[in-house]
Amino acid sequence: MNAGTDHLKRNSRIYVIYRKIRFLLKQGSLFRKKQNRTRKHAKMPFLVKYLKFVFSTKAKRHFKGIREAERIRLASGPKGYESLTGIPFFIAPPDLSFPPARIPFTLRIYRMYRILRYLLIRKRTERRKKQSEKHQAKKEQIRRICYHARKGTLFRVKISNPFTPFLEYLKEQFRKSNLLILLNSTTLFLLSYFFVFTIRLFTKAIAAKTLDISTIIYYKDVDFLIRSSQWTVDAVKVVYSSAPFIFLIISIISLIIYKTFLEEKWMSRLFVFWIFAHSFIQVFGDVMIGSMVNQGFGYVLMYLFLDDTEKLFVSLGSFVFILVTGFVMGKNMLYTGNIYYNFLLRKNRGYFVASQYFLPFILGSCIIFLLKEPKILPFEIAVDSSLLLFLIPAFLRMPFVNDLYFDENPRKIKAAVIPLITAALIAILFRVILGQGIRM
Repeated sequence: MNAGTDHLKRNSRIYVIYRKIRFLLKQGSLFRKKQNRTRKHAKMPFLVKYLKFVFSTKAKRHFKGIREAERIRLASGPKGYESLTGIPFFIAPPDLSFPPARIPFTLRIYRMYRILRYLLIRKRTERRKKQSEKHQAKKEQIRRICYHARKGTLFRVKISNPFTPFLEYLKEQFRKSNLLILLNSTTLFLLSYFFVFTIRLFTKAIAAKTLDISTIIYYKDVDFLIRSSQWTVDAVKVVYSSAPFIFLIISIISLIIYKTFLEEKWMSRLFVFWIFAHSFIQVFGDVMIGSMVNQGFGYVLMYLFLDDTEKLFVSLGSFVFILVTGFVMGKNMLYTGNIYYNFLLRKNRGYFVASQYFLPFILGSCIIFLLKEPKILPFEIAVDSSLLLFLIPAFLRMPFVNDLYFDENPRKIKAAVIPLITAALIAILFRVILGQGIRM
């Protein structure tokens, strides 16, 4: 057994020497004089010792694991009786005292040498590649400079219009389809505002009438025919809290209706949404602005004898609730896109949102402002403008909503003529009739 092992070791060493000679012949360095070691190669013996220690340790652990696994397998090996003699037998485990034949040390050194040489060549190749890329970039820059010098455009500055992206956006935004969406949404915005504001005026007037207070309803607000000294605490609470309470109920009902018919294709769904938005703002916008300037619902807080700190908390709570509600409603607002489109993708979502919500809010607010001039109240402007606090969080959430696919039924975008004529007639009657006043 020892003679066979010595023979294998001798053959492996001869094969290693043969591989080295063949490698040196291919490199042309078989008879080349070996260069002196530089300072860089002085640490090579230590590295060789370290790698030898690592390889030998891993090999020992590997063969030790194999021997232990074999011992456990044989210890729990098959046991039984022979079929003829009935003598119990067991398989004797082989002698595992000697480890398997190890890889020769010279072969391991040669492998280590090949690994190090590969790493050095790879690093040098990567460095040359980076240098060639930098050289190519410089060469490209020089070619560009020479080209512009021949053309006479080396020192010519190209001036681009900074408003070009904005102009392109406006061109896309004001296409015919988006303008029709804007017209329809603005019409429904005005109709819902007239509906909500009329309820507000008559609610305050009826609440005052129950307390024997005469009123005149104008298009700007309600005039109470009573001296300031005749107002009582109960009268202030009833008159100025009646409208927010009614609008709270209306906003809840309209929200339930909108959510129930969320996937329908009716344009009246958008009218219901604008009723919800205006009613919601008439509650929480009135509370937020009124508590700061002591008007509207702020009179109720005054007669509840709240100090400034408590009013501040009420105002901040309303402000936060408006923002949170707008953020939550952001996804639901996109479902009105099924009125005009089969699907609502990210590429056309921005134009749709601007035409359906943002621009109608701006255009409708301007029309309302012109209708109520010159007697519009600053408090009313502030309350109506707080609708923007509801729309901004909704706009911020809409880009993160996935693409919406509704159905495959063909749709055609057209103007809503009947709502448009109705809104124009109501606007005229609103200004003419309420301009003279309705006495109650």
